Amino acid sequence: MSLSGENAATGRCLCGSFHFVAHGEPLTCVYCHCVDCRISSGAPVSALVGYDAEKVEYTGDEPKKYQSSETVTRAFCGTCGGTVSYEDELLPGEIYLHAGLFDEPDRLAPTVHSWHSQAVSWLSIDDGLPRHEKSSKPR
Repeated sequence: MSLSGENAATGRCLCGSFHFVAHGEPLTCVYCHCVDCRISSGAPVSALVGYDAEKVEYTGDEPKKYQSSETVTRAFCGTCGGTVSYEDELLPGEIYLHAGLFDEPDRLAPTVHSWHSQAVSWLSIDDGLPRHEKSSKPR
């Protein structure tokens, strides 16, 4: 697949086995505090950038995928093990890439908190952004 466009964001995994290009504006940039994202990433909160799945292309190795729950598939690098993305069947056609993978993550600041009800008690992000007890996107 090859997409064109001026507004593209690029990124890669830690070892460089794959690179990606995400074309166009993101659907959303979100902090996710859910238990599954926390365990999957090993971090107390995940920053994710959502795109239309057809606007994301990979070069190099394809990320490995596994189904982490009934409707969610997560991807990771098969070489370095780095967390890449998640896709939810209840959000068809969307992919959420971890913000830390992007070459210019400062362009992709989160605008909302999801699953704040599951946030760890010792982490305080005082940014004034909206907080949702569950998902910030209707499913």
